[in-house]
Amino acid sequence: MKNQLEDLPNELLWLILEYIPSIDLFVAFFNLNQRMNTILRSIHFHLNLQYINKSQYDYYLHTILPNIESNWIISLRLDDITNHLESIKTSKYLRSLTIHHLRTESIDYLAKEILPDLKQLKYLSLHSEYLLKDDDIKSLSKVIFNNEMSSLTYCYLAFQDFGCMNFNHLDRGKQNLSLKTLILDQWCRLNDFIQLLHFIPNIRRLTVRLSYINPKGVIIPSLMAINDFSVLVPHLIYLRAKLSQISFVTATKILFLRLPTQLRELSLSTWSIEYTDGDQWQTILSSRFPHLQHFRLIISLDRIPLNHPIATNTDLDNIVKSFNQSKYFLDRHWNVLININERDRLKFVLHTIPYPIENFQTTLYNIRRCTSSSSMIQSAYTNVTKLTLTLHDNLSSVIDNSNEYRNFSRVEELTFLSNLSNDCQQFFSNDYFQNLQTIVNLSTITSLSFPEETHQYPLQLINLLLKNLIQLHSLTLSHRLYVCLKPQLISSLKMLTLIFTIYSSISPSATSIRHLLPANLILTNDSIIELVETLATTNLQTLTLLVRELGVFDEQFSDWLENHFTKKENISYDLLLNDKIVRFHF
Repeated sequence: MKNQLEDLPNELLWLILEYIPSIDLFVAFFNLNQRMNTILRSIHFHLNLQYINKSQYDYYLHTILPNIESNWIISLRLDDITNHLESIKTSKYLRSLTIHHLRTESIDYLAKEILPDLKQLKYLSLHSEYLLKDDDIKSLSKVIFNNEMSSLTYCYLAFQDFGCMNFNHLDRGKQNLSLKTLILDQWCRLNDFIQLLHFIPNIRRLTVRLSYINPKGVIIPSLMAINDFSVLVPHLIYLRAKLSQISFVTATKILFLRLPTQLRELSLSTWSIEYTDGDQWQTILSSRFPHLQHFRLIISLDRIPLNHPIATNTDLDNIVKSFNQSKYFLDRHWNVLININERDRLKFVLHTIPYPIENFQTTLYNIRRCTSSSSMIQSAYTNVTKLTLTLHDNLSSVIDNSNEYRNFSRVEELTFLSNLSNDCQQFFSNDYFQNLQTIVNLSTITSLSFPEETHQYPLQLINLLLKNLIQLHSLTLSHRLYVCLKPQLISSLKMLTLIFTIYSSISPSATSIRHLLPANLILTNDSIIELVETLATTNLQTLTLLVRELGVFDEQFSDWLENHFTKKENISYDLLLNDKIVRFHF
């Protein structure tokens, strides 16, 4: 095999070796011979440093980086772990950069010391689930939108827990002329959204969340200053927006009737029943957007409005007919489907087919659907990669699920919410799991989550999932559930997140809180030491400990962590005080 490989010409070896992960590639071929070392130095590297342990990262720093040409590192993916962002500075010729778990402490450094030097960067994707400071976000947005990244064509900012973005601090005289695609997975007020358009004149594809809080329902005159957004974004052909607290009338006046007429795709999601009138949509779309090729709509309600007539199937059918029996929608194959389930957290969901986005929440049973075509239902959820299922009592229909036609074939992240009563012994875990297998392709799932630490989850169902999810590398659940699991069920995990209700520096038995909560929901210094020592010897790469409610991590806790873990050779940690999170990296 060795001789056969070395008989290949260099050009073919380059193509083959670029498909092998960089760390595995170097471990296998570095210093094999002089020719192979020369080839390794001239490969285009697409480096993925996510889900690697501390020793692998050290190997990357001290063996790989010194032996490759920095201008051949094309793309880089990594987590914001202590000192990891420093490695970006050695790769100034990057075309693509993706950072996950971005901390607010790192944003200002990233914005001022790293991003301006990446002159050839075309693709930037930043993700954070943590609390972020307003000043840090302003520093970052200034670099992106005031043309300090002149090669950037694609930007994705996913900041889940940050407030509303604004752009008042930006210099109106500086625009990002290169940006073609922008995804702001973050809230913007309507006036801030209009202001944003001034800084991205060449944008073609835009995704954003929009809100408009006006108790009196009066449209502010300044929002109507520009009659046609084509003046600001003449090349915009795709808009995807999530609308919150915006009435249909307001959205029509401020947004829909001012979007560029050359729009090719409009994708909207909202929590308002006002958007369910197909006749009104036909009037707007047919008159404003003659070139529209795709219209996507999601309406989700956590309660059914008392003053709206959707109590019966007839009422629901009338909503569906306003779309599905309209010649305008029929000619374009823009069909809608309604799911009703009183037991779910989301009681009402109307959506176009296929379901437009990657996130979908539902239950496995007891759903009323207003559509007659089983084939239409079966193909409706091909875009879903993040599926949330709500567990509930009274699964009498679990025995006969013959009318279930849905199919989720591409799910990567599976989350369970729980409406179960305190007695999980009555839950039909085996039957539920069998039906789950017929609806969801379990072979693609890499992440599993049970995020509600004080709610009840059936342990038997968790065990069945852990035994059968062959690609699973990430698990999130309460510490209370974790202590009930057998070690072999989690031996292949790369990431484990354990949720606690409160933190106490001393043992629960020595405090008054022992009367309020089970001990296994209380994070203590002793339990941290025990968890780290136990899991450091497994295949785990990242352990995250999260406190949801009472108690905070303070400077005293920070000092304690430093005294106990700084000198550990194969363990590093990150402490996020505001988020009440500590992460250990093995």
